[in-house]
Amino acid sequence: MTSYDAESFIRQQVRKILLEEKDKSESTAQGKGQIFGGIGRGDIPKWVKEIFAGEDGSAAKAKRLATVNPGKLMSNLSARMGTGDTTLERANKVVEGIRSSNKAFRQAIGEPKAREDSSGRKGYFYANQGLDQDRQSTLFVFDSVLAASSIGYVKMTGHLRIEPTSGGTIMYNVVNRTDKWK
Repeated sequence: MTSYDAESFIRQQVRKILLEEKDKSESTAQGKGQIFGGIGRGDIPKWVKEIFAGEDGSAAKAKRLATVNPGKLMSNLSARMGTGDTTLERANKVVEGIRSSNKAFRQAIGEPKAREDSSGRKGYFYANQGLDQDRQSTLFVFDSVLAASSIGYVKMTGHLRIEPTSGGTIMYNVVNRTDKWK
């Protein structure tokens, strides 16, 4: 082994150890992180359907672009890779990037605001920017993060929950599927 190979190996091992420490502090999630939550049931405005609907025009969860063709949705939205130390930070960076480059996004959701619940859980709140229902603005965040995680734009080292809340959408880290914002 040459000195270059040895140095490269040592650097790789140090990076691996540092990443493991960050991941442990993020959550106690086992395996690849998942995204929980959703938008609920009900009608979605036509202009919103046009952004997220699958090739057949359906806005049903199983047929939306985030599920059937996440790469196309990310391309349509001009999404970029999310950066940060945690899954939550990386997901927020993806949403911020799309919001800054996409007029429809800016019309649907406000700038992210860091929040903390009563148990110290960190999250981001996106205000509804005038859509009829908060669940409609949640579609923008939920499907974008779901698609981004599917194609590797968000490294999922922990679980996230994305759901409508009073006045907008909340995205936060969870350990279990049943964890809720308090």
